[in-house]
Amino acid sequence: MEEIQKVADLNKIRIGVVIVNFNSGNYLSLSLKSLSASTAPLDIVVVDNQSSDQSLAQIEGIVDAPHSLEIIRNDQNYGFSRAVNIGIAKLENDFIMMLNPDCTVFPSTLPNLLKALDSSPQAAIAGAVVFNPDGSEQRGCRRNEPTLKRSAVTALGLDNRFEGVNMNLQPFPAEPAHVDAVSGAAMMVRRKFFNDIGGMDEDYFLHCEDLDICRKARDLGHSVLFCPKSAVIHYQGSSSNVTSATVERHKHDGMLIYNKKYIKDGAVVQLLTSMLVRGHYIFGLVVTWFKSLYSKYRGGDDGGVDALAGFNALQLTRQDRPLVLVTGGKTDVGDHLTRLLDEKGYKCIAISRNEVPVSADLTDTTWLNLEFFLKFDAQDFGDVCAWINLAPVWTTRSLAKVLHKFQPGKIISMSSTSIVGKADSNNEADMETVSKLVEGEKWIQDYSEKFEIDTTILRPTLIYGGPRNQNINFIKNMIRWFRVFPVVGNGSGKRQPVHAEDLAILCVDAVAHDIKGARSYNVGGGEILTYREMVERVFAGMDRKPRFLPVPLALAKKFAELASYLPGLGFLNAEMVQRMQENLVYSNDEVTRDFKFSPRRFEP
Repeated sequence: MEEIQKVADLNKIRIGVVIVNFNSGNYLSLSLKSLSASTAPLDIVVVDNQSSDQSLAQIEGIVDAPHSLEIIRNDQNYGFSRAVNIGIAKLENDFIMMLNPDCTVFPSTLPNLLKALDSSPQAAIAGAVVFNPDGSEQRGCRRNEPTLKRSAVTALGLDNRFEGVNMNLQPFPAEPAHVDAVSGAAMMVRRKFFNDIGGMDEDYFLHCEDLDICRKARDLGHSVLFCPKSAVIHYQGSSSNVTSATVERHKHDGMLIYNKKYIKDGAVVQLLTSMLVRGHYIFGLVVTWFKSLYSKYRGGDDGGVDALAGFNALQLTRQDRPLVLVTGGKTDVGDHLTRLLDEKGYKCIAISRNEVPVSADLTDTTWLNLEFFLKFDAQDFGDVCAWINLAPVWTTRSLAKVLHKFQPGKIISMSSTSIVGKADSNNEADMETVSKLVEGEKWIQDYSEKFEIDTTILRPTLIYGGPRNQNINFIKNMIRWFRVFPVVGNGSGKRQPVHAEDLAILCVDAVAHDIKGARSYNVGGGEILTYREMVERVFAGMDRKPRFLPVPLALAKKFAELASYLPGLGFLNAEMVQRMQENLVYSNDEVTRDFKFSPRRFEP
């Protein structure tokens, strides 16, 4: 194999880009807008397979210098491989990027792929890390050769336990890594190699042509690189006139073509592989059919992801609004915080460890899976003015890698007055909570001191004003179910409930205020009530006459211990009952002095 000379000046290299379009709607224009922000000069060719929508009409004048754009209109749908060959024939560039129309790129995506190829003379292909709209790495982004064993593992969904085809669950590399195949959704190839193999194999109509070209590269002694510092977002299934069943049929047909070309282990292995592919296709159709029936039964649909409202590279890299990272956004406080940040002119990126909500609005809040932040290269992100943590304070240590990447200008984190109020509790769960709060606050303070980041720790007392808080909602449910609320003694212990929106306002104020060093504040509401008065206010908010059931302390404690075993009532314990008689009130003097904090009266 002939070793390829390195390019003298990468900044002067124009990269060719081929996009095959078929009824891609808004996604195509979004993709081209993201390409226009690329730091490398691009020659873009859009090859249209006789689209019937308005996708081409939306891209006129969308690409500015130093980039160029040419549109090729085919008289029929030639499929992906043939359209790519048509597009590349129009280009003279030494490096060609194949990009799906439903992909958006970051400014450094293409330059980093070019750099990876140039740094590895034996490499013929470089693929980007492909993220789903929720920020998780896409299956098929980096792959092993699809042997019968690996294909069976993947088909059975056992990639997390055994080596399958997809590698997205394997450790994420820090530098370009050799893999068997990368995704054709975002793949850069050397022009010389592409010409040597005669272009894309046109036997493939849609899917598996990326496996084929990567296999050809390896068979010729070239390497295939997976580049972790080059990222794209892939929405998948953007063509409005193509059903998911049609896509799956093409995908499995492509796999059968690939197996016929490259499996040389005898007729039995070929037969078993073909049976696996066809069986997987039929099983997928059945599952899709049942999901469709279930969706109709529920009277809804998944709605998809709106390219103009969801996660896209343009939104993340825009520098016209200061950027705030939020963890714990799926809380009562978070519901208000993301809205308030948008109203105050901030761009908000909300991090989630679990399922990411798909927003239908056009606010400047983007929800992303934590996986994205652990894998994404920070250079395209811009400056992060603040990180607001609404999740349990003891979880912040697990975000150290994210903080190291983005180095926020300041940190605002929620803790709890339980660090004081439960300090003398003998209950094991309370003691564990206090220990974790102390540990979490100390880690944040040590981290902020080490990296000289100004930090505000907020310790709210009883939070209300949303569907997730336990205490006030528990009182409401007791009243709703039993029409009466049990009270120990006279319920004279004082409370200072604080509304979730007031805490969200305080967090936004903390972003704007210049508080030096690391400070902790106890935070209560605008009104002090006895426990009984608080419950009476809940009754009134539900338009019901207050009715109380006096309960002896010992009996109440025993009831709480037994009830804690019931689903959703694990927070109950004897110490909690005892605290009905204790004052849990904290001064707002310091937080009012530094942030002009003005909480509302108790409004359940």
